[in-house]
Amino acid sequence: MSEVSGHPEILDLVIVGGGLSGLTLAHRVQELDPTRKVTLLEKTSRLGGHLHTEETQGCVVERGAESILRSKPQALRLAQRLGLQEQIIHTRPESRRALIFKNGSLNPIPEGFSLLVPTRVSSLFSTPLLSPKGKLRALWGMTHASLATRMGRTARAASVQQGSIGDESLAGFVRRRFGPELLESLAQPLAGGIYGADPETLSMAATFPRFLFPSSKGAAPTAIPTSANAVASRGRGDASSHVTGSEGAVRYGMFFNFERGSQTLVDALSNAFLGNKRCHATVESLTPPSAPSDGWVVATDRGPLRARCVAFGTSPRAAAPLVASFHPHLSERLQSIPLGSAAAVTCAFASPDVAYPSEASGFVVPASPTEALTACTWTSRKWPGRSPQGVQILRVFLGSYRNPEPFACTEAQLEALALDGLARTMGVQARPLWMRVDRWLDAMPQYTLGHLHRVERIEAQLQRQPGLFLAGNGLHGVGIPDTVRTAEHVAERVVAYLDGSSDSGAQAGAVCATR
Repeated sequence: MSEVSGHPEILDLVIVGGGLSGLTLAHRVQELDPTRKVTLLEKTSRLGGHLHTEETQGCVVERGAESILRSKPQALRLAQRLGLQEQIIHTRPESRRALIFKNGSLNPIPEGFSLLVPTRVSSLFSTPLLSPKGKLRALWGMTHASLATRMGRTARAASVQQGSIGDESLAGFVRRRFGPELLESLAQPLAGGIYGADPETLSMAATFPRFLFPSSKGAAPTAIPTSANAVASRGRGDASSHVTGSEGAVRYGMFFNFERGSQTLVDALSNAFLGNKRCHATVESLTPPSAPSDGWVVATDRGPLRARCVAFGTSPRAAAPLVASFHPHLSERLQSIPLGSAAAVTCAFASPDVAYPSEASGFVVPASPTEALTACTWTSRKWPGRSPQGVQILRVFLGSYRNPEPFACTEAQLEALALDGLARTMGVQARPLWMRVDRWLDAMPQYTLGHLHRVERIEAQLQRQPGLFLAGNGLHGVGIPDTVRTAEHVAERVVAYLDGSSDSGAQAGAVCATR
């Protein structure tokens, strides 16, 4: 242990938080410079955060994230560097569709529908999810989309980045372009549910800039809006997929995981990192150096540490109280990022007790004040090897911004809500073989209106605190690939700071995400 008194050992880096961000950060620092002395602190009993897999009665059960987006390569590259290539699996080709439960039935998402935007007139007009009036309004938006782009979308992208005009909400964008009915029936359950946020407050510039700025490359930091991100940040299942049909097959084929679940990545990172890992270690306070040679003092319930750098792999909200004593304005900004909640019940049934209505991997439900169910992933249909023959695993998600009551329910109440939802939507009447309940309370960052401006101000304030770094998924993307990308970028800045080879790194701990 590093001591503060006597002849102290000054570590190069202390990482607060042992989830995916902290583990990736520690691993990348070690890759870049194996000589660095790094200690990773985690307050709970296990590493991995929202990545957690349990094996139960021959089933591979995800207790958090279950999908990783392949098209954003950071997580895949990390898996390859860790030697996990042979353990990677992909979603079943025959189940790369998703459904929406509306008006008492499960309906396919129109082919070519890409999260917020309909692209095929024929499938738009054949779907029962929209009324004739709603279809005509959406068609009008489709015909005017290219004109809107030509009239200055690129200029608008630059203006939003520079803060000269206001942000736009997801609801405002979809309603303006395609009408309120498409928003409620398609866009909200497919996109808004990813973040667990009210689409009236969800920032388009921070979450879906590829729709807001179709002509602007890299217009703004973004969490690519896929269900992989939903799982990573909220535990939400890939039933919140945004496309079906041929396009859906392509998109779903870009999701991967590992034969034994996402825990594989956690274990590989933990085993590869040769530094000091401490669970059950709570950071009680943080004191900046009084002189450059002093180092930061990290007070924990197991004794103090001293380090040249401190990096948070936690949510901004968790970091806020630890910086409040020496940087109250930064603490205030970190606390200003809203957090959402989610709950899930994983159910195992005997195969004869489950009848799947379609070749799909699950469904989503539009948010409603009276509806507890928000999504269901048909895990055994979606992934190979998740359950033995004769057993089907279904993962039910409960609670939304319109109906937060499930988040306060007991486990027994959540189980009852899940079974009721399965009976109403799929006709499942049997008792499950077993169930597992997971909930994430105030744990998922929400990128609401003005998020990019908040991030800019947070990073400006970090510049005033040399040696302090912030990773995590609270600023630059909530998905697994974005989390990996951010953590690895922070690791590069940490090493540059320690080497004294980067002017910006020597002056700042800000995370400037690269695209």
